[in-house]
Amino acid sequence: MIDHHQTSALSMLSETMDETHDGLARFTHQMNAFRNLPSFWWGDVPVWLSDTAGDPPHRWPVLSSTEEMFLIARSVEHGAFELPLAALAQEMNADDDVILTPAEFRLFMDLAQGLTLEDSAVQAALATSTRRKQLQRLFVKLQVKSQAELVSFASQIIHRLQSHLEAHLASHVASWGSYLRHMPKGVRFGTLGGHDTAPVRYLDIGPVSGTPVMILHPMVFPNIDADDVALFHQLGWRTIWPVRDGCLSLQTSKDKNWSRHCTKTVEDIHTAHQFVADVQIPIIALVSSGSYAVEFARAYPKCVSRIDFVSTCFSAGGRKTRDVYFGDFLLRTLRSNGRMALLAIRHLANGLSDNDRLEKTIRRVFANSPPDQAQLDADFATDQRSERIQTAILSSIDSMRHDYLSQLHFSWRQAKTLNAPMQFWHGAQDKVHCLGDLTDLARHVSGRAPEVISHMGHLTQGAPLRDTFRQIAAAYLK
Repeated sequence: MIDHHQTSALSMLSETMDETHDGLARFTHQMNAFRNLPSFWWGDVPVWLSDTAGDPPHRWPVLSSTEEMFLIARSVEHGAFELPLAALAQEMNADDDVILTPAEFRLFMDLAQGLTLEDSAVQAALATSTRRKQLQRLFVKLQVKSQAELVSFASQIIHRLQSHLEAHLASHVASWGSYLRHMPKGVRFGTLGGHDTAPVRYLDIGPVSGTPVMILHPMVFPNIDADDVALFHQLGWRTIWPVRDGCLSLQTSKDKNWSRHCTKTVEDIHTAHQFVADVQIPIIALVSSGSYAVEFARAYPKCVSRIDFVSTCFSAGGRKTRDVYFGDFLLRTLRSNGRMALLAIRHLANGLSDNDRLEKTIRRVFANSPPDQAQLDADFATDQRSERIQTAILSSIDSMRHDYLSQLHFSWRQAKTLNAPMQFWHGAQDKVHCLGDLTDLARHVSGRAPEVISHMGHLTQGAPLRDTFRQIAAAYLK
């Protein structure tokens, strides 16, 4: 059983993962106890980020509470954390064996958020004298002598809890660099890991109870917007996007061996698969991720029901093509000197740190494709969108290097041996790869011609990709 750090309650998943279906039904039923999905998980505790906060400086350690939840101000940012009361009880028991009755705990919470003893009694429909007796028991259990000391004790507990949550959230976000601010609402993110598995970052988009679909991203992460989130809910897909090492990360691997990187990537995909399902699910491989989809299906054939390759960089595996595109010089360099290839990619990326130069360079690559130019118009329409694509490139140096290495070390002959059905999807206006070459490859590997998207170029994002997802969804039903 995988220890899903920062993602989901172990008690829920340990039950659901043993079921014979996709493992989501009982999990979803229990998750419905919450009003919505949490912003992140602290161990086994769901935590929500709220914009609500008291007027600073707030006098009381607790902003507000209900019978099940409580709200505390953040210590380093505006806003608040909202989490179950059980988490506070757990924190109180961290150092001392403090066991409060439900009534005593309710009184503790009332006083911690500034209520008087009389107000607490009224809210609980109790006599003030009853509350006063409970207060005396609280003094004894908490080893304090007055209400002021009790509130001071509560402040210490809340401050410690704030520190834990802030540190947890900071480390959680730091692993994504500064990219998370470019994600729309409705995109869940986390890190999976276990005793025997390395941490795997992932995105989770779509209804939690939806049909699991694995999407493998290209070397540079595509833009995901609110329309994409809405589409996955419309299709009823719960899409899991495992983020490969070297993508959206400023850390680069010292290991330059693609085979080991591919093995690690396959295991990461398997970890993500176990998170959502215990049956075969479809894989959608975007652009340069086709090699990873094939290697995953080879290693775990019982996990893959079908593979759809979208805008595939099919020159991988030494297959002869008529491609003439910006990666050719990198492939030639890779063949002669892997270290020089890394330096070349770094030089290319660093040279594009100027936004104007970046835009001109990318537009030249896709000069003959109107759909791609239209997508670039959107990408560079605002400073925020320009920053997104720049961040995606400059924080994916390792991903670019490994994906180019796959062009040399991967072989489409392996794909032909798979039992899973495969379908290629290609933009009619993709000027990076030749449709004739792809047709030959598709017939050779899958036994069928590629599905051609008339208004799509090479860039896999935006409206053309959403249209492709719709067509793939229709193919699932056949």
